[in-house]
Amino acid sequence: MTNAARNPKFLTAHSFTIEMDGLEDKIVKEVSGFGADSPATEQVQGCGKKGTIARQSLPTPTQATKISVKIVASDKKDFSDWYKECNSAFGDARNIEASKKDGSIIAYDSNQDEIARWELKRCYPTKYSGMNLNAGSKDMLTETFELDIIDIQRTK
Repeated sequence: MTNAARNPKFLTAHSFTIEMDGLEDKIVKEVSGFGADSPATEQVQGCGKKGTIARQSLPTPTQATKISVKIVASDKKDFSDWYKECNSAFGDARNIEASKKDGSIIAYDSNQDEIARWELKRCYPTKYSGMNLNAGSKDMLTETFELDIIDIQRTK
């Protein structure tokens, strides 16, 4: 057994980034909610002798959960432009299929080397939340986007 197998590198939650096609180099404050779900369905197949019910539990197709991405707001508005492109207001034409993007969530170790990666497929923003303004605040302005994802896979 190798030393690496006996002593795995544990991941920390504070050194990460998210990259989306054409939307790299963002200061990301938080990413939450990502994962996948395959809830079981319980189906009654029928009744047998003396009315006993025959049930069968089967997995449903896997579906990626929506993720929430909070970025530090800047003078670049490419994330909000992407939201507008996918979610038209007042009946304007949408361009969702052409606007879906692939991306990655990347975690880094203490040497700032990539230690883990999750690939996101065909994402698009479904929700936008602006920042809270407060004259006494010491916080940076942030914007939060909820992304719908077709598939998520941990590749590293």
